[in-house]
Amino acid sequence: MLYDYLVLAPGAETNFYNIPGAEKYSLPLKSISDAVKIKNHCIVQMERASHTQNRNERKKMLRFVVVGGGPTGVELAAELEEFIKETFSSYYPPEIIADASIVLVQKDRELVPHFGPRVRQQSLRTLEKKGVTVMLGSTVKEVGVSYIVSDKNVKIFAETVIWVAGVKPAELKFDGKVAQSPDGRLIVNQYLQLENYRNIFALGDFASFAQKNRKNVFVPLPALAQVAEKQARAVAKNIQLAVAGKALRAFRYRHAGNLISLGQWMAVGEMLNFTFSGRLTWWVWRTIYLSKLISWRKKVRVAIDWTMNLFSPRDISEL
Repeated sequence: MLYDYLVLAPGAETNFYNIPGAEKYSLPLKSISDAVKIKNHCIVQMERASHTQNRNERKKMLRFVVVGGGPTGVELAAELEEFIKETFSSYYPPEIIADASIVLVQKDRELVPHFGPRVRQQSLRTLEKKGVTVMLGSTVKEVGVSYIVSDKNVKIFAETVIWVAGVKPAELKFDGKVAQSPDGRLIVNQYLQLENYRNIFALGDFASFAQKNRKNVFVPLPALAQVAEKQARAVAKNIQLAVAGKALRAFRYRHAGNLISLGQWMAVGEMLNFTFSGRLTWWVWRTIYLSKLISWRKKVRVAIDWTMNLFSPRDISEL
């Protein structure tokens, strides 16, 4: 296929880091279908556990391990706790719910390490208050059919392991040589172009764009959705300028802040060196999320669904 300009934005895929059993026995979370699979799995596990008399087996069925303490892992752990402990409590007896547990395994000494210290601390406090077991400074070295083994040789028996420990760039083959960062992303210049191919642009998780930080050191931008969104707008504008024969605009990323949902009525965020949390932050998070949806139809459907969840238990039908 011939082209005048090419934009490479295939995104990223789950990185299992060649850990034995991780890809085979854990559930990733990178797409809507992954989320549906996780929800259905939780429903099946709860139903199986309700028919099990052996309490040790029941605890293993209802132990949900989340590997990865980034934004996705933290939000997932909070949502799982609500879904398992609160939503299912409307349908199953207390003794079944009491055997359910959430474990979050994080390799770093803090959660969401790329965020500010107050967000990291608030995230940890909120999860622990909800009853989530947080294992900091731990990595998983093996995943089995119904267990994980940490680097400290701690064996945790669980039939559900959700892997959100990191991503890697999607694989693409190139005829020519392209500059890549150590983690496999394509290195781009200030216009988000490949250095030796000025009509090829790359962005998002697939691109490595270095920018000076506050210490005047060039560091690659993190793989965040807002980075990709702003780069997409910049690339579209630069292609327009190139077609018109005008000078391209150098890309400069300005971080808009961070927001993390920590369950119903709770979120934490940071912006302009200010940290805020609570119900208002949760409302802001949902408002921003709704604004990012493409069509009004989707916005209305999601808003109605969220409103219904405030007054009634979530639907636990398999999809």
